[in-house]
Amino acid sequence: MHDLLKNWRHGKTDWIGPVFAHAPLLLLTVDKQLNIIDASRHLLEEFGYEMKDLAGRQLTAFIGESNDTIWPQLVVPSIKNEYQVNDARTEFCTSTGERVPVLFSAASTRKSGEHDAAAIIALSIRTLSTFSSGETSKSATDFFRTVNHELRTPMNAIMGMNALLMASPLDEQQRELSRKIQSASEAMMLLIDSLADEQSSTGNSVELHPNEFNLRAFIDTVTNHWLPIAMDKGLTFGLRYEVGLPVKIRSDGKRLAQVINSLIGNAIMRTTAGSVTLQVFPVDAVGTASHVAFDVKDTNNEDSRISVDDLAACRDLCLRLGGTLETGSDMKNNGLHTITVPTGITPANSNSTGLDNTRVSDETGDFSGCKVLVVEDNPLNQALLKSILQSIGINCHVADSGEQAIILCEQNEYDLIFMDIQMPGMNGITTAKTIRSKLPKYEYCPIIAVTANALKNAKEDYLREGMDGYIAKPYSPNDIRRITAQIISNAA
Repeated sequence: MHDLLKNWRHGKTDWIGPVFAHAPLLLLTVDKQLNIIDASRHLLEEFGYEMKDLAGRQLTAFIGESNDTIWPQLVVPSIKNEYQVNDARTEFCTSTGERVPVLFSAASTRKSGEHDAAAIIALSIRTLSTFSSGETSKSATDFFRTVNHELRTPMNAIMGMNALLMASPLDEQQRELSRKIQSASEAMMLLIDSLADEQSSTGNSVELHPNEFNLRAFIDTVTNHWLPIAMDKGLTFGLRYEVGLPVKIRSDGKRLAQVINSLIGNAIMRTTAGSVTLQVFPVDAVGTASHVAFDVKDTNNEDSRISVDDLAACRDLCLRLGGTLETGSDMKNNGLHTITVPTGITPANSNSTGLDNTRVSDETGDFSGCKVLVVEDNPLNQALLKSILQSIGINCHVADSGEQAIILCEQNEYDLIFMDIQMPGMNGITTAKTIRSKLPKYEYCPIIAVTANALKNAKEDYLREGMDGYIAKPYSPNDIRRITAQIISNAA
């Protein structure tokens, strides 16, 4: 836009006519007395005018009654002195009298006769809500919710199917490729979750979701992500995983990974030569460790180069996890950060050998005769849920819309329904309420919300809407198996 005005001002543009007639731009021209000469078709449509309403009238008719001092200070001097105005803020008046905030740019030329255009003005319309911080915030939140959903839905299929693949017979090369897919996917989810935190958290509040996870598999995911990055920079990336560590710990794995990844990423970024090392070791008695420590070392030869804000955020997360974060240097004066968190596991669940045990045991039970309905509009996630349920002996029915789900419920009796929330047409909440109100036999049938909405308070919102449970995408096969086994066993 600025180049268009510049070229026009210097007489290098001879296509103003076609631009006014066809280009999707908001443009008008005025003479030296600020009488309107012409307006582009799109400007007329946007503000509700016809050309006969504006032609020959003073520009003030378009500006409307205003105390704005921009026009005498910028536009008039621009016309007289041949300079260009860029992205000034003011208001214009629609044909109905509504005042609309705009950004405007203007340029003038002295190469104009008595009836030729002396200045051209280009507008970038901004709705009133754009300048309202509250409305802007709502718009940004709505945009994020859409993006969050669109990212989590395919990630659910990628991570879920890869988990099923890893549980199948694979040769070593295939298993290694599958582990890399898992590592890259989890790194992507850390980014998505971080964005969700920015939108859903208030102040410094962070909602924790503790879960039991395999410690060695967790560390492998972290190191597999950073190893190639360190190698590309010419650094050595080392891992020391000591004996005496519990096989599993209970903590918020995503938050813990957020802290560790932040420190490792900072170390790799700041270290120009040498190495970065992650050391994991038990704290307290060997074999019955009540805490696990993670040392992140680098050869910066400085105590710390991480920013004050990042360090404060990491320390705050550690405190919320019930642990600590200490910074300093080791005996060789290398940079050192030590994270210590409780294992959350009783000694009976620890393993003094520190051997890896990456498989999480599946819930087992007799599901013969169990009928499950999957309501999901995405074909990949349909296939994923079917595969998971089939792995525990359940052949489910699938509905790809709320309307179809209601028909299937009329024709069958299900023991459990997995209900996708965001679907074209009838959404999951409306579908669930319709099933319960229209079909009395489903008054007490468990309906689980399956959704990409992982923002704060989402679970409570869905439970208030009458859902019996909540699973956020991406989910693991064990998430589905566990809740299925729990509900079926409770109903037995």
